[in-house]
Amino acid sequence: MFFRGIYPLAGELTRRNGPFEGEWHGKTISRGFEAVVPRVFNPNKRDVNIGNFFCQTVGADIGVSGRNDTLNNIAISIPFEFVGNYGVVAGILSFGLIGFLWTLFVVWMLSPARLSNHPLTPYLAISTMGFESAFGHYLAGLRGLIIPLLLCFFIYKMFRGKM
Repeated sequence: MFFRGIYPLAGELTRRNGPFEGEWHGKTISRGFEAVVPRVFNPNKRDVNIGNFFCQTVGADIGVSGRNDTLNNIAISIPFEFVGNYGVVAGILSFGLIGFLWTLFVVWMLSPARLSNHPLTPYLAISTMGFESAFGHYLAGLRGLIIPLLLCFFIYKMFRGKM
């Protein structure tokens, strides 16, 4: 299947959502932001199993899973999650925004001169696959990178940028 199985799900989401309105009305995005808050600060936080929500809704509608399936998850990618929440135009804009912001981040992190030979290049290239996950899962992954990025920053400053 194209795009690791995302293609039929993305097609279904695009077909059934309008240009400026999605069927989920921001529900999965707000749960994504909720995922970043630690349970210490929000003990009543819901589970962040958005992939199972996709499985029980879109996956069940096209026949790849069941409505009562509580075991499996489906990835639809962040842009198509935006389609399901805010419509097709938001999905198209998110493709462009992700591309622009990710490129900006990678060039800032690695510097233009070291894009091809920086030790973090393979990691950042593979991290691009994270955009296939749900928005909340992606944010939780970024939250987990805060300490390593701060450590890299302090090492960089310690060597005065001569790495």
